[in-house]
Amino acid sequence: MVFAGIPHPAGRICETVHAALSAAEEFDFSCAVKADGLALGKGVLLCHSESQVGAAVQKIMIEREFGSAGDRVVVQNLEKGREASIHIIADGELAFPLEVAQDYKNSRDDGEGLNTGGMGSYSSSRLTTETMQAFSVYEDIIERWRAACRGEEITYRGILFPGVMLTERGMKVLEFGVRIGDPEAQSLFSRFEGDLAELMHASATDKLQPEMLRRWSNMASVCVVVASRGYPGKPDTGHEITGIDEAEKQPGVQIFHAGTKREGGKWYNTGGRVLGVTATAPTVKEARERAYAAVGMIQFEGMWFRKNIADDGL
Repeated sequence: MVFAGIPHPAGRICETVHAALSAAEEFDFSCAVKADGLALGKGVLLCHSESQVGAAVQKIMIEREFGSAGDRVVVQNLEKGREASIHIIADGELAFPLEVAQDYKNSRDDGEGLNTGGMGSYSSSRLTTETMQAFSVYEDIIERWRAACRGEEITYRGILFPGVMLTERGMKVLEFGVRIGDPEAQSLFSRFEGDLAELMHASATDKLQPEMLRRWSNMASVCVVVASRGYPGKPDTGHEITGIDEAEKQPGVQIFHAGTKREGGKWYNTGGRVLGVTATAPTVKEARERAYAAVGMIQFEGMWFRKNIADDGL
């Protein structure tokens, strides 16, 4: 991002514990400490004090909770604002933004607590319009990223997933993912009225056309993730899940399975994030009500979920 000139928070790449602690001190210990590798969406620890930074560095670089992803960490200044997830689809020549979603990473309703792979998301045409009008997504992200790729003779096809913070000082890109976001995909693509397979094939074969990206519903969509006791640590699994069939019969509701298995005609939880209960409706408020009503029909021992998903969109 530095090479491409893409707006991003100030940060340092650190290969030792001492370097990480020194970098955090530059930001008055208000920073994000990120494992430099794959960590199942849990490798970012938000810190507000010296003790929290110490615990984060201990967890990632010394205890090696995320394995080799802890060889290095990125320490970034902690920006304040509203997060949004922007997905971009590219073929060898063209790149277009998809609609916008917002996810909820922290385990607690107050935005604090442990970082998770994502506890829910919402997407709406209003969120997309407000984000695209307020910030120069195409100029500041897409064009600069493509120019950097050309400079390094990189041809990229597929989905690019910049997570951004919308601040008073403009948009800051927190990270780039080379995948579709989860749980953003559940709310985002519930609104897509085109042929997703056709879209992905066009990306892979250099046949993207702008009209393929204009097939979005004006409906809003909300996804609430139901998780197992213990998550984002070691989950308590093996419990029977009831109510899925009843919940799926509700208007506008789809249920995406993440950590389940079916055995003897019954569902059981097998992982940390278990279900993505997703609902569409004409407004965010109605979609949220439908999603939480469906969640209320589902039961298993130790289940939990955040209770404020999509509050920002009301």
